[in-house]
Amino acid sequence: MALLLKPKRLIQNGLVAHYAPIRQRNLLKWSEDFSNSAWTKGTGVTVESNVGIAPDGTLTADKVSYNGSGVMDGTKIYNAVIPTAIPSGIKYAVSIWIRSDIPLTMRLHPNIPGSVTINITTEWKRFSAIGTGNNVAYLIPNILSMIGDNNPFDIYVWGAQVELGSQATTYQRTTDLQTLWNQKQENMSVANIVTNGNFVNTDGWSPTGVNISTLNNTLIVTANGTSANPNILGGNNGLSYSAGTKLYGICRVKVPVGCIAITFNHRDTTSAITQTIASISSPPTGVFLKLSGVYTLSTNSSYPRWQVVYSYPDTATANEKVSETKEILVINLTNLFELPTTQQCDEIFSSWFDGSIRMNLNRYNGMLGSTSAVDTNDPTYDGTGLSFGGDDYVGIGNIGKEMRTCQIVFYTPSVINKDSVGQTHLHFSGVESFTGIFLGAFTPVLSDEIITISSNVGGWRVGWCSSTDILSVGWHILEFVWDGTKYRIILDGVEKNTTVYASPAVINITNLLIGKMLNSTLYFTGKQAEIFISDRSLTDAELAKNRAYFRQECARLGVMLP
Repeated sequence: MALLLKPKRLIQNGLVAHYAPIRQRNLLKWSEDFSNSAWTKGTGVTVESNVGIAPDGTLTADKVSYNGSGVMDGTKIYNAVIPTAIPSGIKYAVSIWIRSDIPLTMRLHPNIPGSVTINITTEWKRFSAIGTGNNVAYLIPNILSMIGDNNPFDIYVWGAQVELGSQATTYQRTTDLQTLWNQKQENMSVANIVTNGNFVNTDGWSPTGVNISTLNNTLIVTANGTSANPNILGGNNGLSYSAGTKLYGICRVKVPVGCIAITFNHRDTTSAITQTIASISSPPTGVFLKLSGVYTLSTNSSYPRWQVVYSYPDTATANEKVSETKEILVINLTNLFELPTTQQCDEIFSSWFDGSIRMNLNRYNGMLGSTSAVDTNDPTYDGTGLSFGGDDYVGIGNIGKEMRTCQIVFYTPSVINKDSVGQTHLHFSGVESFTGIFLGAFTPVLSDEIITISSNVGGWRVGWCSSTDILSVGWHILEFVWDGTKYRIILDGVEKNTTVYASPAVINITNLLIGKMLNSTLYFTGKQAEIFISDRSLTDAELAKNRAYFRQECARLGVMLP
């Protein structure tokens, strides 16, 4: 997934989304799919999708072929699907990666008229040109044309971009939905309209045929044998919604053996309507299942509530069966954007429902702060991550999730060994000073530790898991995975031997500081490009999949990971 929407934190009844600065937004749709109808092809031009290795190492480069039958300047390919006209006098940059099997000379057109000559070789190269807005949307295409004769040829293209500004910046992949999101405001609150949908407690939720309690923001649902279809009902926010309102709903449910179906409904007491959002028959047991759907209200809903029904063959089967429900979220889509599909909504909002948090720091220019004030024009940002030094750090705020998996992509400018000054990579607590991930010589308790994770349980510096592996200069992928008794430590895809001190425990993230420990000067000195945190232990296959994705994303920025 390479969506530009990167939720940073979950707050009560609200998802706060932060966007890249406007100068980094790609205004084009389908930036890698040149076969899409958004791209107009000239006479004699055909496109084959995903047939070449792209600059990021993926099989996503398209082959553009010209048979020599065109007129004027030979082949043309352009994308005129830009949502709004760029005002007159405003600079914008057009860029694209191109290579060919033989050297070619072509034109790159930021305007019509207006072009720059480009010399294409057998190696991938990113070409760019600067245009000036003229208030006409369709005159701002990304055009390639041949110079001179109309001889047939093939070229490979990838990563087209049009952006405001006087130079091309970090490439951002777009599809149709991503481009739509890109036009939204810098900071947008996407509110969860379900009251207490994160189950801080049981307030507002009525049980039928079950007893309910909460544990770690999970609703524990125990059937009492009075109904074959026990359920929970609640989440009313006191607002009314008109017929035709489009909504997206999602929740996660774990059911026991004997459950024959699980159903997620929209209910309204006033109108007595029930609309099914999603349902699963013969559900797998022992794992959290996702129920999600986009739906349109059939009638006015003046007292909306949401219901999860756990179905059993009879009351006897249901008796004392325990289910779990997590994080019910419903988003009002009507005023947000044109109706996306369920799959698109699952992709956008998924990070909170698999219990994970992903921060793509590459795109957080201006998010670096200091102890005295927020530096909105952070000079250390260089397009490959955030650099930390002095008293700079990033405070993400209250997270309220357990951490069973953590994956970090970072760069260290110097070797880190047992003689190195201690550094704080991530700090997880709002009150304690020794809960986090540390590099270098942090404490005399374990004199040779290089990579350390500490979870503070009832005292100072307990719950250690450490590795003595030296960190070399360069980029690294560092991972911690809870195996049920302690955290495994994996560096650049290789698991390391760990030393354990006291009694390890799962870290509960109450606050998150990046690159700094609370009330301390153990700052991280380097760069960070990705942080992924999940409240479940990812499998080795899932870790490897994330690792491959991080490599792909960083390759787009010119950073090669191990």
